[in-house]
Amino acid sequence: MLLDMRRQIDAALEQIQALKAEANEAPQVCEPLSTDQQVRQCIAQLMALTATDAHGHERPVFHKAAHWQAVYRILVDHNLGTADGDFKGFERWVPCIAPPECRIPFSYQALRDISKTPFVRPFAKWRFDNSYFRTRMPYDSMYRVASEFLRILTENGVLKR
Repeated sequence: MLLDMRRQIDAALEQIQALKAEANEAPQVCEPLSTDQQVRQCIAQLMALTATDAHGHERPVFHKAAHWQAVYRILVDHNLGTADGDFKGFERWVPCIAPPECRIPFSYQALRDISKTPFVRPFAKWRFDNSYFRTRMPYDSMYRVASEFLRILTENGVLKR
């Protein structure tokens, strides 16, 4: 009887080991991230990105509330989450896509001001306009944010190459 129980235990242990091995060989199946989660991860990467400024100081690429205009423009251009001109819709979406560690708060007024700038046009049509900008710095800064965000979205598979 004892020998019988020992055999049953050994057989059960072998089954457990086989199941463990099978589980380790089976590929992990994860739910795909939602668009909001993907965009949030990309914005977090954008906000972590730094570059050396004209004075040799390392500084965040995304460093002011107006830079949300670039995020908005890229998302609108690629039909992600909001329609062109729907500033209120984007404002409602921001809590879903802003990373928890977001250090630059969203400003509805800063976003709405895009309609007074050349950045209201699709990103592919942005050009430096010296009749609007006194210096290149504001244009270059916004262009950098938009182009980096576009790159990040593409590298993360949110946008097709």
